[in-house]
Amino acid sequence: MRGINLSELAVKHRAVTLFLIIAILAAGSSRSANWGAPKTPPSPSR
Repeated sequence: MRGINLSELAVKHRAVTLFLIIAILAAGSSRSANWGAPKTPPSPSR
């Protein structure tokens, strides 16, 4: 039984591979841009 060879697929379909890499990087950078401190600090409970 022969499995999927990802290296061979990446070499044969360079445009798709490049698109997927760019899409994953863009998604990751947009998600990490929202990691900052919360916009409003929590109000103290009394």
